Amino acid sequence: GRLPFTPNGRTASNRAADHYGRGARDNPEDFDTGERCLTDGLPLPFHTGYNNNVLIVQTPQYVGIQAEMFHDFRLIPLDGRPRVAAQWLGESRGHWEGDTLGVETRNFLDRGSYWWATSWRGARSTLAVVERFTRIDAETMDY
Repeated sequence: GRLPFTPNGRTASNRAADHYGRGARDNPEDFDTGERCLTDGLPLPFHTGYNNNVLIVQTPQYVGIQAEMFHDFRLIPLDGRPRVAAQWLGESRGHWEGDTLGVETRNFLDRGSYWWATSWRGARSTLAVVERFTRIDAETMDY
């Protein structure tokens, strides 16, 4: 139930924890992006106890995923196009594996130096996230 940190990861986690809720709050950059209602940094379901709804829509060429928390929106091409530019939530590309939508996200902007409530949210440019979505029934998604 715990993330295994590398020594550098543990240092970053401790730095973020030491900063959170302390220090100057003179400009927006003194707050983490969650406190500023921008994003939590990664395109993963984030279970906070509130605002956990996700809207998924599909066309033959794209899947769109909008999270209620921060209204993060991802438009995921399904046509195998190449990646072109780093983005805040990375560049997602999707493909079907039978009834399962596989999504691989890369090309994140490097956010390792941002203040985050928890350091794992600070995406690095080398990060790759692989997700799989399988619809079980009208009310259930296996993620």
